[in-house]
Amino acid sequence: MATLQYGDALVLAKTEVNLYCASLDLRGVPVLVVGGGEVALRKIESLLEAHARVTVIAPQFHEALVALPAQGDGGARLRRTRRKFRATDLQNYKMIFAVTDDAELNQSIARSARRLGALVNVATPGEAGNFQVPATVRRGALSIAISTGGASAELARSLRERIEKVVGPEWGVFVALLMERRARVIAAISDAAERRSVLKKLGATRWLNVIRKHGAERAGQEMDLLIDGSARVAQASSLHGLMSATRRQDACGTKTRRQDASATLKKAGR
Repeated sequence: MATLQYGDALVLAKTEVNLYCASLDLRGVPVLVVGGGEVALRKIESLLEAHARVTVIAPQFHEALVALPAQGDGGARLRRTRRKFRATDLQNYKMIFAVTDDAELNQSIARSARRLGALVNVATPGEAGNFQVPATVRRGALSIAISTGGASAELARSLRERIEKVVGPEWGVFVALLMERRARVIAAISDAAERRSVLKKLGATRWLNVIRKHGAERAGQEMDLLIDGSARVAQASSLHGLMSATRRQDACGTKTRRQDASATLKKAGR
């Protein structure tokens, strides 16, 4: 037990497992969901947004789950199998969600999935799984994840709602503008230090004010001016460096030729 002191209050904190946060690319990845209720529906909707290939197995499906299309954008696919779960269903899946209303079944699925070396998320009891899905605020490509390590889903929800009030849709626009211009900066500016400097300037939150006041198009134009100006400066600096190096080489070459000529004259004088 670790004793933490905040002001006059004493808080006893038990050491917990430190969860590793990561963003996964699930495009085309086979994912198994066991369960057909509202929890399964929420998981499946998020997985399809990530373009995963989802198989869901359950005796009954939520009506909204039945209404989901079998094929979505970016290669996302949904296959529904209406029957009870079988242990052999876990084969060939590296990510599994046990989200039935039967806690014992969920635990059994989790134990088997762990033995197979798979990642498994469990609705109830959550600690039976080996990964958790955090509460998430999404603004386009921007994702902000909130996790309490399983301590309180309510706290995670509350924090998410607070962040949603602060991080508005302009943040998604900002990230989209940055994604469009990152490749341009890398292609246009070869000097690593100058490239880092430009990317740092582009990532400054002052652009949010430009987006709010003048719109995305104006912000994009100003970003482009910054990139073009920096590219010209970097190019001029590179050219200056090349010319200086050439002059030094020429000077060295001239000096060498003079030395060779002097040596030749001395030999001839002998």
